[in-house]
Amino acid sequence: MLWFVNKKTENDENIIIGYSYSKNDSCDGILKYDKNQEELSIEKLSEGADEGVTKMLFSILYGILGNGGLSKDKKMIATG
Repeated sequence: MLWFVNKKTENDENIIIGYSYSKNDSCDGILKYDKNQEELSIEKLSEGADEGVTKMLFSILYGILGNGGLSKDKKMIATG
């Protein structure tokens, strides 16, 4: 699977993440990371992605967020 992600905004409570799936690199989907609860949620599905596929990205994003590796620059992620 191929994903594209980038950080849209960040404040004291949340990080808003743009994402997209497969050949769509628009980052048109929106995920929210709640810093207090340390949980990701889907705010808007990316075109071509459903809830199940999107949740497959969560474990990867938790690792990226834990390492401070998310930025406003678009990042491509390939998974098996």
